[in-house]
Amino acid sequence: MRTFRRNLFGFCICILFLFIALSLLGFAQTYSVPLLSVSEEDGELKGSIAEAHLEVRPGTGRMFIDCFPFNKMDLQVSTRYARDLACKLAETDCSKFDFFYVIRADASIIGGPSAGSSLAFLTFAALKGLPYDKKTVATGTINAGYIVGPVGGLKEKIEAAAEEGLKKVLIPAGQGKQRIESSGISENSSINLSSQNNSSNLTLIEYGSKLGVDVVEIFDLYDMIYEYSGRNLSEPVPAINSEAFSRRMKNISQSLCGKAFEVNSSLPSQIPSEFLEEYNQTQRYLRFALNETTRGNHYSAASFCFSSLTDLFTIYLSTKSISEDYMFFLINLTSDKAETLKQQMEREYSTLGDLQVYAAVIERLNEADSRVENSRKILEKYKTNRTALSKMYEGNLTQLVHLNVIEGISYGVNRVFSAELWSDFLGFDKKKVNLEKSELKKACVTKVSEVSGLLDYFSSAYPSLMTDARARLNEAEANKETENYALCIYQASAAKAHINNLMTSTYLTMEYYNKSIQGKIKVAERQIAEQQDERSFPIMGYSYLEYSKSLHALGDLYSASLYADYALELSNLDVYFDKASKFNILPILLSPFVRLFFFGALLGFSLAMLIVLFSQNRKHKKK
Repeated sequence: MRTFRRNLFGFCICILFLFIALSLLGFAQTYSVPLLSVSEEDGELKGSIAEAHLEVRPGTGRMFIDCFPFNKMDLQVSTRYARDLACKLAETDCSKFDFFYVIRADASIIGGPSAGSSLAFLTFAALKGLPYDKKTVATGTINAGYIVGPVGGLKEKIEAAAEEGLKKVLIPAGQGKQRIESSGISENSSINLSSQNNSSNLTLIEYGSKLGVDVVEIFDLYDMIYEYSGRNLSEPVPAINSEAFSRRMKNISQSLCGKAFEVNSSLPSQIPSEFLEEYNQTQRYLRFALNETTRGNHYSAASFCFSSLTDLFTIYLSTKSISEDYMFFLINLTSDKAETLKQQMEREYSTLGDLQVYAAVIERLNEADSRVENSRKILEKYKTNRTALSKMYEGNLTQLVHLNVIEGISYGVNRVFSAELWSDFLGFDKKKVNLEKSELKKACVTKVSEVSGLLDYFSSAYPSLMTDARARLNEAEANKETENYALCIYQASAAKAHINNLMTSTYLTMEYYNKSIQGKIKVAERQIAEQQDERSFPIMGYSYLEYSKSLHALGDLYSASLYADYALELSNLDVYFDKASKFNILPILLSPFVRLFFFGALLGFSLAMLIVLFSQNRKHKKK
């Protein structure tokens, strides 16, 4: 009998191992949230409810999306980005898990970008096992710094939430004060609303209240988590230690500002009238630079000095009446310097800081090349057709041509000078990441697809506003084709910053626009501080953060907001890259084939033990 109990204990242990094996096979809990979407029926918008389900299993970082009725590419891209941000916030290595998203909707179109924030929350909740309110729904893009970006169709989405019986709708901060643009609810809605004639005077928050829905504005994913679950993850923004950056940036600022003041002192006492307006602007910028220097904002000072320097050098060359041969000499000299520096920059990099510096330097050199080559074309065309062109235009055509040529030369010469100074930041960042060509390509393709989705989403409503963003995206795609993936990532990040800023300025009131800038600055500070804790420093991200603060203090809100978006995007590049590659056996052990093998072995062993136990028990009874 004692032997039987001992064997029974052994069998229980086997059963325990069997349950462990079953858990490894991935009997995971499924998490779900509703999504809000808008479709067009007979020329009118109608809101609808979709359902997003997520199951997370041990795996190797793969992502699967099953979407019906229509799986748009922008949905795939925004889901991947939402997942990566959620993994970052949850402080989870998601290369050890597989993600299975299932999305079902009645609408023929699901706007991928507008579902981004909800999918980010869903992923975070699944990773953390977070309980949350099932009667809450959210809409909004998800952006760098976990910021929830503005979207359209909110009136119709609120109506859909009310029809579905949902109690709380989370919308991007600043959009709740938007007024209803039409009288009453959509014709396609089944909701009865009292006092429909007055609904055109309601804000979206008031409109939701009329429908029995609590419309709540959220700024970021932290707010969304709180509204869904009551869990407050917000922490005080840690301080950034920028002393080392400031010391190196001070050298660049002193070089640019020193050259600007040197050229300024070389100008004649009487500035020609045609240059007086530009000259006065340069003096204002120099004063700004001095003020920023006293505050320790050396990047801002360098930026103001560069703007002054280009105009001052144009005035200087124009007053010297330089010959056309000398113009050609300066063009050739600038092109040669730019090409030499480009060749020096072509090397392998292993930190995101170096990646940013490389991209910033190459972009400056390309800008210089473009300007001086344009000056060359103008000058060559004028020399070839001087007589014919002079007859076609009144006034001093030579002076006008020379001024255009000199402006291009001045910009090119000083842009190369600043690029050379910026290369001094190489090696400043210390945190190694995997920047092999395949990883850079993957990040480039992901970023371009992400921006393309946003551009398509907003272009249908605001096509004329997207010109700059589309131009930036086209540059990124061109660099993707030429396999300059680092510059592709940098330019696509700039394109996304343009889109985010345009949508912020379009959807938000001026009062909240100012608040949104302060919010972006705070989030960028948090991101950079977190990067610094990991021995990384997003050089361009911090530079643009500093400049955003300076512009905000000067009252240039649009530029301040744009540079805050630049800072957010460029301090968030780590989400697209893995850390420096290390051998990790866990994904191999958790792979489906290995798990299946262990499950089969344990199951076979357990069955064998069961047979042995019954056989021994039968023999014991016979005795």
